[in-house]
Amino acid sequence: MRNPLIKMILIGFFIGCLFAAPYDVIAAQKPAMIHLNYKIDQKKHKVVFPQEKITLAVGQIIRIKMDDLFFGGDFFEKDVLDIDWEEGDSITCYFKGKNPGTCKIQFIDTGDNSTKGELEITVVGKSGPRGRNELSRVYYNYAQSKGNDGVEEGLEFFPSKIKLKLGQRMLLLPQKRNLNQKSFIIEYSNDDVLDELLPFIGKGKDLFKATAIGNVKMEIHIAHEYFTKGTLEVDVTK
Repeated sequence: MRNPLIKMILIGFFIGCLFAAPYDVIAAQKPAMIHLNYKIDQKKHKVVFPQEKITLAVGQIIRIKMDDLFFGGDFFEKDVLDIDWEEGDSITCYFKGKNPGTCKIQFIDTGDNSTKGELEITVVGKSGPRGRNELSRVYYNYAQSKGNDGVEEGLEFFPSKIKLKLGQRMLLLPQKRNLNQKSFIIEYSNDDVLDELLPFIGKGKDLFKATAIGNVKMEIHIAHEYFTKGTLEVDVTK
């Protein structure tokens, strides 16, 4: 090539393509949804996946049909994955690459809590625009107030009222990571508005999905400390 200017332009273009390739190639070559199966190795007490480390492009989805698993992990704190689910004879969960980063999904066999497994998920690419149905977070903290019997401890929620779109998910989690996380007992003023994802094992965290239009007040009690409670109000619209 005789023209040095054209040669330099082509070399620069090639280098730019080389550095951009990993994200574009992953997004282009991998399917939009990965159907992931697992098996229970009873001898090794392990939940076994075909691969334990997976790379996703932002927007790519892992689908896992969980017949006999609980799950949890650090993917919410790191804001790397979004989640959705559908219920039938079993629960199918969808983990979607949301923001670049690495996180873990941990699994426990429902019949034997010593049987465990783990997936390490790395998400690459650029974060997409925030969607109208993206997971919403509600944080809670312990609060003290003066009552007739002295100082009383309860739960405060931030926000204490939240609006969700139909189908949108909501995560309830502690405001501070070092907060003593306990399980909840929840009473609903309307049982039809929200669906709770029961196989989720994030102690001190709960997942919900808006399944019907309406309003619900959730009276949330700390298990084994029933009078430590607070109220969260949820409005679901189209």
